[in-house]
Amino acid sequence: MTGLTKEQIEYIKSDLAKRSFSKSFLFNEYVDHICCDVENLMHKGRSFDEAYRMVSSELGDSQIKDAQQEILHLLNHKYIIIKKILYLAIFLFAISWIINIQSAANWSGLLSFIILSAVYLKLAIDFFRERRRGNVNILFSILTFLGFAGTISGIILIFLNRNFGIDTHGHGVDLMVFSWFFFSLVCLIYYIREFKTSIDLSALRKNRWFILIAGLNVFLAVISVLTFPLYYKVSGSIFYLIIIILALDILFLIFLLIRRYMNNSLIVALVMGSFMIVFIHSHFRHRLPGSKPKMHTLTVNIIPEKKPDQNTLYLYMYYDQFSEHKMTVPMRLSEDSTYVNSWPSYAYKGYLIYLVGKDSLEADQVFMANRSKPDSIYLNIPKLKEYNINY
Repeated sequence: MTGLTKEQIEYIKSDLAKRSFSKSFLFNEYVDHICCDVENLMHKGRSFDEAYRMVSSELGDSQIKDAQQEILHLLNHKYIIIKKILYLAIFLFAISWIINIQSAANWSGLLSFIILSAVYLKLAIDFFRERRRGNVNILFSILTFLGFAGTISGIILIFLNRNFGIDTHGHGVDLMVFSWFFFSLVCLIYYIREFKTSIDLSALRKNRWFILIAGLNVFLAVISVLTFPLYYKVSGSIFYLIIIILALDILFLIFLLIRRYMNNSLIVALVMGSFMIVFIHSHFRHRLPGSKPKMHTLTVNIIPEKKPDQNTLYLYMYYDQFSEHKMTVPMRLSEDSTYVNSWPSYAYKGYLIYLVGKDSLEADQVFMANRSKPDSIYLNIPKLKEYNINY
């Protein structure tokens, strides 16, 4: 539409709005359609006033319906690849939790989030290309790009932490939840605007449902963000929040399938992204085969070298920054007279406070009853897998 000036485009919008076309479905796309017809006539030598008068004189309900069908066909064709990519992402995500052959599930899960991020990036670019239709599209582009940046950087941090033991201070979780919030906000504002420009009853009904889904996602994302600074106070309730979010996402997906709304890539990307982001931080993942992390054998040398006369020792322990979570970990005697156990690659890096004993007792009771001062060692798994402890 480079042949029309901004004032001419605004005139067309204003005139169509006065004639009640502003309430038609996909109003902005319809304006674009009319402007193209006007441009074609102007290229043939007509003036703007004459060209628009000729085009507007032919406007009617049948022409509007035909134009809308043409626009919808183009939009569906444009985003059919996005829909297929989203299906691929959720398929790889599901496979990553069901099958884990030589840590292949970890890479499959990473790839699923890379694909989801690519969808966010594609949508951000599309919004930016539509910026001439209104400044709100620039806002959509920025927020969607933040969703892309948060998702891709967050999953990379989580992947590095869980597979290579790199300490990310939990920022991967923060980034992904923030990305969910940004994209939810985009969907809410977008569908509110779509609702206001809809006249068809089916479109009104559909957009009303989409507003509800996006609004609930914004609300739940905000609650999730608020749990970050209040984690120690609300940690016991986060499990129930996760259950609510996952249950709603499943119900939303079933609803979209039943009502045949899966053609709407934006809302599908929101629901699928919400489910994927929340599920990887849920307790349910520990029950699936693909959730098992890469394990490293931790070797413990007893000092003094006089070994106790039993095959299993118990490490009563807690991490210095998580003193409220005390654990009892069995260490079994190996063939080379050292005690070993397997620890995940994402084990906490920092000081471990410990006592050693022969009985399988609750760590809380041991620390309360023991009058001797506990020892400490600095863990750095997987870089360092052999430690000396005092018995």
